Amino acid sequence: MLGPFSANISQQKIVLGVTATSPQKRSPSPDRLLGNSNLPLVMSAWSAPFGGSPSSVAEKLVERRFGPQDRLGLRIWEETGNSIARHIWDAAVASVVYLQQIVAGDPAVSVPLLQGLLRGERNTPLHVLELGSGCGVVGIALAELLPQCSVVLTDLPEVEDIVTQNIAVAKPADSSELEFSTLDWDEELPSDLQLACASLGTKPVSANVA
Repeated sequence: MLGPFSANISQQKIVLGVTATSPQKRSPSPDRLLGNSNLPLVMSAWSAPFGGSPSSVAEKLVERRFGPQDRLGLRIWEETGNSIARHIWDAAVASVVYLQQIVAGDPAVSVPLLQGLLRGERNTPLHVLELGSGCGVVGIALAELLPQCSVVLTDLPEVEDIVTQNIAVAKPADSSELEFSTLDWDEELPSDLQLACASLGTKPVSANVA
């Protein structure tokens, strides 16, 4: 049921929240990615602000919010139109759940190398280079989960606006940072990413394919 509304609602900005209801969740709230609750079949979504003037139309974006808030407060915008790169894919959400389980020390997950990287003691920042970041949900989640984690998100220029928007509302952990750099796999590696690869201890190779 909608309402009651104030008399001047047509002059106010509105954000529409949509969620799959359940006995435990009767109003839109962040979807929990860890804990006893199961992931919803339909992810909750919040519209971009609209209204307030006759010409005000919401952008074709929705915001996804993920918890639990004590460790992760992800807010990720994605497009509602026909876009491959600017959508959040199921595999990205699954990756965030997996990373959270490792960071939280879930005994059901056994990946010694990754556990050593994410949970081991470090004297220097962990440098992460994400390829094909899309909206940035995985890289941003990692920077929010881990202190002393420097994440460079890379993808085609078409995602720069939405990734930059998501980085702007991110809340990285202590001494963690996020940045975006364009990367076309059919072109030579940009100089800034060559430096990033050097800091990771990897050797950049040509991306040109015959």
